[in-house]
This record gives sequence, structure tokens and C-alpha cells, in this order.
Amino acid sequence: VSDNLRLIAGARYSDEDKDVYRDSRCFLGIVPTATLVPAPGALAAALCPSAALNGFTDSRSSSNFMPEAAMQWEFSDTTMLYGKVSDSAKAGGFSSSTNSSRDDLEYGDESALGLEAGLKSRSNDGRLEWNLTAFRTEFDDLQVNSFRVETVDGIVKTFPKITKAAKAISQGVEGDFRWAATDWLTLGASAAWLDATYDDYTDGNCNSVNATPSGVCDLTGYALPYAPDFQGTASADMLVPLTGNLNLIGGLLLSYSDSYLTEGTLDPNMLQGSYTRVDARLGIAAGDNRWSISVIGKNLGDEVVIGSSQGFGSYNLAYAEPPRTIFLQGTLRLGR
Repeated sequence: VSDNLRLIAGARYSDEDKDVYRDSRCFLGIVPTATLVPAPGALAAALCPSAALNGFTDSRSSSNFMPEAAMQWEFSDTTMLYGKVSDSAKAGGFSSSTNSSRDDLEYGDESALGLEAGLKSRSNDGRLEWNLTAFRTEFDDLQVNSFRVETVDGIVKTFPKITKAAKAISQGVEGDFRWAATDWLTLGASAAWLDATYDDYTDGNCNSVNATPSGVCDLTGYALPYAPDFQGTASADMLVPLTGNLNLIGGLLLSYSDSYLTEGTLDPNMLQGSYTRVDARLGIAAGDNRWSISVIGKNLGDEVVIGSSQGFGSYNLAYAEPPRTIFLQGTLRLGR
């Protein structure tokens, strides 16, 4: 538009077709021969509700137009202000649930409106860079994949089910900076504050703590999983010349996270507590950066961090991220 003002626009169109076929049958295990025999119709209906879906076929189509627009204003030679708005979508599909009727196997499209504004700035000498961003994403029909817990005739049953949160909002502020403190040392830090909640979610899946006979729980107002209120990092990177053709290289990264839930039904037993992780590296590199050898340590404090989890009634299963890991890394770059 002018020497210091830019407008940017774009769009994406997607068309997806999905077909589903269910092969669901019910067998009985005969003891002690350990053989399988087909269950009679009435017994199959009682023991294996999914058997009623045997031979089920269906198809669906999704078409989505997703535009976006952005503005960049160079407020000065060292500062840029920007804003962006975008629309995005995720196609619907069919649930793999083993305890669903034919009517609720299909789920619709998810859409999201994203808003972002911020600034990027640097010092006149270029040694300091800092950025600040505010964002908000509004989800409609958010697809939530978790396990539903139902109590039928006094028996707790657990099965996967994709449900739709009518509305969810994720918003917050992020900031970061990098500072070349010396010719050989660069310092950095980042911080993010997040507020991510279900704004309207009356058809949520229950967990073992809040289970209802229907397996349906109102999760409106609850925080989304994997959404800590605060996250922050601090880092230091060095490159020290040892000789004309050899450098000492190294780095240190501290990462902190508030607590958050790690499971779709928001089971409090699957809460990941706040933690701090330490990563570091130390090595040598060629002056022209053609090769390097480094010793790298990940999660040096051996923090136990849940990567993901699932609840099966009163039984909970969590997958931990890697423990303390130390390895040797070599790099060789060919060509110029």
C-alpha cells in the first residue's frame, strides 16, 4: 500500500470424501480349549453392542473455504506492528466407537476463527530482538476424541467416542527476546500466558470421577487438556573461538510449565503437575561450520512428564515422555 504498509491476503479450499465400512462381530471364548465360536444373536446383542453395526456402510463429503488476511505496518526502522485474521476448518468423519448407534457414528466439520496482533522489534545495533503477540482462537464444533464411561445395569463400560464441543476459546499473550550479550554469548527467554476453556460443551464424555449412567457430562467452563496457564523458557547459547579453525559450542535451555490435564475427559487423576526441564549441549565445531561433534543431554533432571493419557473406567493409562537421555551427535555438511 505504501513504503511502510503491507496488506496480505490468501485463501485455501479443501474438498474431502470419506467412506466407512464396519465389520463388527461377537465371539465367545470356550475354556479350556481356547477356541472362539460365534455368539448367538440375543447374547451377542447383550455382550457386544457393536455387533449390531456389522456391515454398516456410509459416506460423507466436506467442502471448506478458508480465507485469511494480514496487515504489516513498519512503525519505524526497527519496529513492525501486525494483525492477522484467518478462518480454518477440519473435516468431519466417522467415529470408531464400539458402543454407538448408527445415528451418532458420524460427526461434522470443525471450524476455527483465529485473531492475532503483535509487534516485532530490534535495537538499532541489531543485538537485541523482542516480540510480543496477543491471540484468540474461537472454535465451533471442536472435535474431542476421548473415552466415554457409561454405567449400564451396574456395569461400567468404557468406549472411544468423538464428541463435539459447540464452542471453545483459546486466548493469551506470548513474548520472547534474544540478546547478543557478547560476541560469543546469546541469551534468550520466552513466556506465554494462556486461557483455554470450553465455552459450550454440554455433551462431554465422563470420566471415572464424574461418571453418570448416560456417560454424558457438562464440561462447559472447564480448561482444555494440554493447556497450562503459563509456560516459560530461558536459554543461553555460546560459540567461543578456540583457534582459527575450531570453535567451542554449547547451550543451556530451561523450560517451565504450569500443571495441565492430559486426557480428553479431564480426569483429575491424569493431571500433569508443574515441572522444569533442563536440556544442555557441549561440543566443538569447525570454524567454517562444515562439521561438529556435540554431547547432548535431554531432561537432565529426569522429570516424569506425561505425554498423553487415556482413561478406561477406573483404569488409567499414561504414556511418559523420554527420561534423562544423553547422546553423542556428529554433523558433516557436504559441498559449499
